[in-house]
Amino acid sequence: MKKIISLIVAATLILSQFALVYADDGDTVARLILTVKEKFSIDDEKFVFENYNKEDYSGSVSYYLSWKGRNSSEYSDPDYISARISEDGEVEYYHTNRRYTETTALPLFSREEIRAKAMEYVKRISPERAVKLGESVIHSDTNPSVEFERVENGIPVAGDSIRVELSSDDLALTSYNCHWTDTEFPAPEKILTPEQAQEAYKEQIGYELLYNIKTKNYAVEDIYLSLSPKDASAAIDAFSGMAVKPHGVTYKYASGATNDMAVTEETSAELSREEQQLVDEVNEMITKEDAEKTIRQVAELSIPADAVAESFAVSRNKYGEYIARIQLGKNNGDYYYNTWASINAKTKEIISFNQYSKITDDKAVYPADKAKTRAEAFLQKYCGDKFSRTQPQFVIGAGDEYSFNYDRYENGVRVSGDGLRISFNPHTGDIENFNCTWADTTFPSKENAKPLDYAYEKIFAEGNFRLQYVTNAEYIYNEKSQRESVHYTANLLYAPAETPIYHAQSGRQIDGRGVEITEKFKGYSDLNGHYSETAATELARMNIYFEGGKLEADREVSQKEFLKFVCIAVQNRYFSNYDDMYRRFIREGLIAEEDMGKPLTRIEAIRIMTDAMGFKQAAQIPGIYKCPFKDVDEAYTGYAAIAGGLGIISTATDVFRSTDIMTRGEAITVIYNYLAGNK
Repeated sequence: MKKIISLIVAATLILSQFALVYADDGDTVARLILTVKEKFSIDDEKFVFENYNKEDYSGSVSYYLSWKGRNSSEYSDPDYISARISEDGEVEYYHTNRRYTETTALPLFSREEIRAKAMEYVKRISPERAVKLGESVIHSDTNPSVEFERVENGIPVAGDSIRVELSSDDLALTSYNCHWTDTEFPAPEKILTPEQAQEAYKEQIGYELLYNIKTKNYAVEDIYLSLSPKDASAAIDAFSGMAVKPHGVTYKYASGATNDMAVTEETSAELSREEQQLVDEVNEMITKEDAEKTIRQVAELSIPADAVAESFAVSRNKYGEYIARIQLGKNNGDYYYNTWASINAKTKEIISFNQYSKITDDKAVYPADKAKTRAEAFLQKYCGDKFSRTQPQFVIGAGDEYSFNYDRYENGVRVSGDGLRISFNPHTGDIENFNCTWADTTFPSKENAKPLDYAYEKIFAEGNFRLQYVTNAEYIYNEKSQRESVHYTANLLYAPAETPIYHAQSGRQIDGRGVEITEKFKGYSDLNGHYSETAATELARMNIYFEGGKLEADREVSQKEFLKFVCIAVQNRYFSNYDDMYRRFIREGLIAEEDMGKPLTRIEAIRIMTDAMGFKQAAQIPGIYKCPFKDVDEAYTGYAAIAGGLGIISTATDVFRSTDIMTRGEAITVIYNYLAGNK
């Protein structure tokens, strides 16, 4: 049967070059079904065809095909296969719900085996595209997932790739996903040298020293300086040397397409000090009536006299300031108007507003230069002191002629997120939006900040600043605003593969919240045949490792390090920070809040691990366990017996050294033993 299908597929693919234009849709569907069945070995005895759907997306036609298991039961999840294939027979997507266990276990295959098997599938499914694949990234070893980047003219194509997912037990194909832009790629001839591109990047885009405000619980928690990219998405055109913003998607339209209650009763309850402070603050806050009066005094807003206040609310912002928000509206059927405004409830300062009204039929466009003059006059009138401490926002390209953004500067350094924003209706000249974000705080000195060259040395490191193709899509619409087609182009750009942020004083890499990012793990440098070497190496493949590049096996393990390993290995969970992890463990009763940070004994580590496995109640049943160790307290005998029986700890001797502090090597070993038992 398979041989017959192969012959049919081969014949239809050859003949389709000549007959496709004459073939009806039924013939096309038959050809594509056979193609999918051949490429993915779909057995008629196991699967029955269930559904098909055709989608014409701006002239690009794709077919969705699906099969379900013949022996599927209503009492279990049915087996299924789904695929998407283009009209010319190129598979874009494939997925099967082949059963896999969610239990974390050690990888059964090496990375070389995973990568080779993934490429084997790609060559079978799309041999023409397989030869245009470059570097690969293994996203997961335990549930193997490999992504190959597309390469044209020896240059990677940003966003285009083929991703393959395999089953963990036998590397069978479970998912195939191909993103492949159909366009021409300009030849890399007469382009800038890497050195020229780097200089252009520094001059036209570059990094800057930046103040960052970190808030927590409605207050400023920290202010820190960073070396940050001015525009992380900008790049240098490899031909012109100009800074550009890859636009990704643009749209081209044809012409013409277009309740008050007084408290009088006595009560025995009393306000706390904090509650009284809030009451005092509320007494000083702006009222709804005063808020409406304040916003109506803004002459630049075209608020109809008969517009009414439809809503009013007060809440705290991230800086701990109370903000009043009011909405005024009017709707009489022929005319619709709304304005929203935010006012500092204490200082009565307007901090933002925007308005919307039915757009006039007037075709005249309000002059952009006049809008800019009005914008600055407005900001000078209402935000004079603040406006004097701003500079126009850095923008790559022309930008929006009717939107004006001014960033706050302190000590000559831009303040991230703070500033003034205002925009105009290009038809009427009315102000549509205004916003003021301004933290009431002081800023530390910029002394001892590292120079910008510190960042450039790192981002221009070998392999990071590179040529790449970036594809763009232009959607074409007709006079009726109906999408007719999509046109793809590709730009050849120089850009950093990564645009990291660095703490300006320490020089360490940080994320957008100011949290230090640890270097990617590259293996331990001090294993030297230690008994935990195998465990340490295998666990590192699962992202279970000690930071810093050294195992230091005989050093005491910290409680938080061990808890992190338990989260990943036993509970298959990841936390971005230790605070969230501790909250989860405390809530689940695996650790008491007063025990946070305590030295971790060997028996306490086993207790935590056994509880996380779900044996807490069973381990605490008295009188049923035969403990293999003579030095374990009676309260822990169940835990020691369970861990010993499962092979998590060795029972070769009757001494466990239960009160000794667990070492890093021992921690790695018990985690490894647990996962080895899940194979």
